[in-house]
Amino acid sequence: TPEEDIEIDSFVVGERILTLDSPAIPVEFPFTPKQTGRFVFSAEVDKAGGEIVTQNNRVDREVTIIDDFMRLLYVEYEPTWEWRFVKEVFHRDSLVGMRGFRTYLRSSDPSVRENNELFLPSLTLPRSQFFEYDVIFLGDMPAATLSTRFCEMTKQFVSQFGGGLVVMAGPRFGPGQLASTPLADILPVIVDPDARIRDDREFSLTLSPMAPQYDFMRLGQNDQENAKGWGNLGRMPWYQPVRRIEPRATTVLAHHPTHTCIDGKTPQPLIAVRKYGRGEVIYIAHNEMWRLRRKYGELYYRQFWGQLIHRLGLSHALGSQKRFVVRTDRQQYQADDKVLITVEAYNEDFDPLTEDDLPQKYLSAEVIEPGRREDGEPSVQALNISQFRPGVFEARLPVFKGGEYRVLVTDPVTQEVSDVHFQVTSLSAERRSAVRNLAVQQNIAAETNAKSYEVDTVHQLIEDFNPPRQKETSVEVISLWNTWLSFCTLIGLLLVEWFCRKLVNLV
Repeated sequence: TPEEDIEIDSFVVGERILTLDSPAIPVEFPFTPKQTGRFVFSAEVDKAGGEIVTQNNRVDREVTIIDDFMRLLYVEYEPTWEWRFVKEVFHRDSLVGMRGFRTYLRSSDPSVRENNELFLPSLTLPRSQFFEYDVIFLGDMPAATLSTRFCEMTKQFVSQFGGGLVVMAGPRFGPGQLASTPLADILPVIVDPDARIRDDREFSLTLSPMAPQYDFMRLGQNDQENAKGWGNLGRMPWYQPVRRIEPRATTVLAHHPTHTCIDGKTPQPLIAVRKYGRGEVIYIAHNEMWRLRRKYGELYYRQFWGQLIHRLGLSHALGSQKRFVVRTDRQQYQADDKVLITVEAYNEDFDPLTEDDLPQKYLSAEVIEPGRREDGEPSVQALNISQFRPGVFEARLPVFKGGEYRVLVTDPVTQEVSDVHFQVTSLSAERRSAVRNLAVQQNIAAETNAKSYEVDTVHQLIEDFNPPRQKETSVEVISLWNTWLSFCTLIGLLLVEWFCRKLVNLV
């Protein structure tokens, strides 16, 4: 039962006694930082009984804490119950707040859109403002109000910058309005421009088997509480039907209990999600999720929308940080590997940067290696990252030493430094030295109740190898009636009976 500690600036964050009953045991230590900056987390376990190699009992991880918020844009034609309650929920959300929620309400008074900072005056935002949003809600909008520019930027927002899009169908216009727009290409469903609202009979939505795999569809800690949460939605009065499901990377999370798509087999989707490029699109066939507030207030309603925007908004860099992102192809490497460093770089208007925009034709970076030089200073090497294609720069970095590496890349637009961390695992004990460690060999043999041999004594291995003899038992079923013994016995009995009858003159 070794102990595990995590320290930050010599302060113990958590300590726990573990029982190592499996190859890997996840352990969580909650920590809420009170200030921004760079923190080094160190996790260490005590030496376990019989442990020989202890170099991997401690690991350090550097984390950068920033003060930022998520930016949500809600596009709607007129105020709806969903619009009102979503606005209230995220106004009180610490991750969004008043700073992060903005809306475009087509039917609102122009003077309100001009003077109230909550409202956007129009959907024709500059690219520098539009791509700063993290999640976009698209409500019941007519096609005439959605410009081609807005639709194309939304597609780029999802596919290229990893943004999240939530499309909620309304009773007035319906999702068929999107059929003639570029947004139809990214929806999880194929909409029908001629479809009409289905409100002939109330229904209860049915969760699909895939629903529990998505956190925003889990409204409770267990199946009973989850059923209670979704049951609170009650019977739905209407929904907007679609032609069929988009077959590419679409997952249906909830569907109608009886109605089907045009093929007559697939149930009508009510909640569906699709991976498009680097982002995700979620389709909801109605704007009646506010009914989750029916009995328990905001308990399940806040949980649904909160977990949904966490999934969509925190899967990428927040706000304007999407403009300059440094990544590596993996988080863990082995010594002697080559690390692929990728930088996605855009200018102030989120247009791709090219080598022609850079004075040196490449991006400048620094690599801080683990350990220090003889003078005590960090070991730093320069790295040039060349253009792979417009907006993307790549470089390959060979790594040889174990430990944590840090790559610092300067943003040519703001001159700010963006960084990325990755871990390199040292070589295995067998590859660290070409000389055999006799002491370790003998210790391993003693700990495992085995024997250690040298080159000149290896011939004794055959003599010392005396494994216990194994007995193998097999069962063979033989039918008695199909043997010579049974045949002869039967003939013998018949002959005995015949002779007995002969003797008593019965034959």
